[in-house]
Amino acid sequence: MYSYVTSGTVFGIEGMLIQVETDVSDGLPALHLVGSLSGGIRESGERIRTAMRNSGFRLPPKRIVVNLSPADVRKDGSGYDLPIAVAILISMGFLSQEQVRETVFLGELCLDGTVMPVRGVLSVADHAKKSGFHTLVVAYDNRQEASLVSGLQVIGIRSLTELVTLLQEPDRLRSYVGADRVEHAAESMPEEHAPHDFRDLHGQPILRRAMEIAASGMHNLLMSGPPGAGKTLAAKCLTGILPPLSFEECMELTKIYSVRGMLPDGHRMITARPFRSPHHSASMAALIGGGLAPKPGEISLAHNGVLFLDELPEFSRTVIDALRQPLEDGSVTLSRLQATYRFPARIMLVGAMNPCPCGAYPDRNRCHCTLHQIQTYQNHVSRALLDRMDLHVTVRPPSFRDIKQNTVWEASDAIRERVVQSHRIQTLRYRDRGIRYNAQLPVDGIREFCQLGSDGEDFMQELYEQEAFSARGYHRVLKLARTIADMEASERISLSHLKEAVSYRLLDRRKESEG
Repeated sequence: MYSYVTSGTVFGIEGMLIQVETDVSDGLPALHLVGSLSGGIRESGERIRTAMRNSGFRLPPKRIVVNLSPADVRKDGSGYDLPIAVAILISMGFLSQEQVRETVFLGELCLDGTVMPVRGVLSVADHAKKSGFHTLVVAYDNRQEASLVSGLQVIGIRSLTELVTLLQEPDRLRSYVGADRVEHAAESMPEEHAPHDFRDLHGQPILRRAMEIAASGMHNLLMSGPPGAGKTLAAKCLTGILPPLSFEECMELTKIYSVRGMLPDGHRMITARPFRSPHHSASMAALIGGGLAPKPGEISLAHNGVLFLDELPEFSRTVIDALRQPLEDGSVTLSRLQATYRFPARIMLVGAMNPCPCGAYPDRNRCHCTLHQIQTYQNHVSRALLDRMDLHVTVRPPSFRDIKQNTVWEASDAIRERVVQSHRIQTLRYRDRGIRYNAQLPVDGIREFCQLGSDGEDFMQELYEQEAFSARGYHRVLKLARTIADMEASERISLSHLKEAVSYRLLDRRKESEG
């Protein structure tokens, strides 16, 4: 007897429906799984057979063939156990095809028939709702994650026996929810606050200003200075001055963490902007994403937030150079023989580095590094990556007076109010362009929104020729000047805005002169 059940998988971070077809016929007793399957799924046959037997359903001595279609998509993971078991039960006559027609099943089976949670449930739930399905059956521990999708009945079950009992009682099934519904508006959730505050950063007026500019336009920033100057603390304070995420941004970010199996306790929606700080020993797959079944890396986990690379020159140059394309495109594209995967990666990149291997340069009383050592150390960060950093800030250690005096430094909440206002201006300006921030402006948008007066044109021409700016560097100066103008609620970019923007772009030139 032929039967079919709908299941789902994750392709990148988006959901995809999978048809589980089963045929039970006469022949040598066997359970065959086909359909471009990974080794893990091929091994699931004995697990499913044992789970069904321990749940009171003994497989008949017949030939059972299970096909997962489409066959040209490689299947991986343990989420197909439950739909395969349900499809076999339909073919055995325990359930009817009509009972599962508008239902998607997803879950892993233990040997005793217990249903275990799997990754990527939110993406599958969202795609199932868009595809017209009304019900999703998942493990009980996945119920809140799936319930983030409004308009979809989510049934959280603990065992295969419980599911069969529900399916055999249609009236009970229609009224069954299996989880407390969660709110579907990000605004109704308690806002998460960053654990670090700018009031704890003593002094550093230039760094504070640069951080506010970076946050106002979501620009990349590079800090250079000796250890203990406050670079790491400033970076950790950055998410505390960024505006809250929109509901769409929350959903997209939560999907990424769902695919990685990194949702917080309770599988609730992520509403805080992420701050990711991988160690400098991270591999390219860890930072960019990858694996046999590609998963998003740190750059995608920082989507719509901050990716902080401390001790930037200590990273492998190959690894940090791999950031160049995602910084331009706002996404990571991983090509494999069978498919191409895309992961979102719109981030604010913040880097921190010492001026030399020992960190004391240019204080020659403490620094004994040779010029060759300094140049070699700094050259670990390529010019191509430097060109993609909008702000370059040299950080000096705070003075003893800054540390000891009882000055009340400006807190993150006050800075955040100004950043939020700048974001409102940009959101209104780009509402028809599909972007949100000045850092995302394409070249044609720069021509339209970053027009200069005659004095600004003359200044930029002279600077472009003297400093040998690249076209990318020139455009990034204009976008940075646009942000500074927005912070002053100015419609036009003035010469003072340009001069301040340019002052943050000359660190790489100073490095060359010092070396």
